[in-house]
Amino acid sequence: MILNSLKVTLEKNNYECTIIPAGKELPTDQLVIYLGIDGKNREQIASVTTSQIEFPKELKSKEKLVPHHLHFRVKLPFKIEDLALNQVGSLILFINQFLDLPGFELNELEGVVTYRYVWLTYDTKDVEKEQGPLLLSIIGAILLNLKLFSEMIESLAEGKLTFNDLLEQIVEMGKSVSSSTSDA
Repeated sequence: MILNSLKVTLEKNNYECTIIPAGKELPTDQLVIYLGIDGKNREQIASVTTSQIEFPKELKSKEKLVPHHLHFRVKLPFKIEDLALNQVGSLILFINQFLDLPGFELNELEGVVTYRYVWLTYDTKDVEKEQGPLLLSIIGAILLNLKLFSEMIESLAEGKLTFNDLLEQIVEMGKSVSSSTSDA
């Protein structure tokens, strides 16, 4: 099973993880990965679920590779104030324009933001050798995007800043970056 292979690869690279088997509350098995703590000393946990992709017979590989859809999700550890939902939604749309793959999602009903990454891959005999570096780069990309954007989203979600305040900060950062590169 691909989740077991991912778990072994991650554990060899010093990530704590466990597999929670499917049950009443969980429709499929789930790999849970401890990603460390954020800037406010809260745990960051990724959950990974998988579903096998079924292709028509004429499109199936002769190599007997089993394709999978892997879903990585990290729920950000804060709630969004009702009055900030629209502004958080706008910020997430703005941020996602700069990410190569869809990243942040807003669940307006629950008032939470989740970072999501989808990886289309296949189960192989040696996941660690064939896909280990890519798996570790995906985990690294998730951690980087959480570090870059979660505090910004949280400050807006709690009403500490407005969307316009954040845009002004971004413009100022852009100005300082462009002036430092022109000085070089």
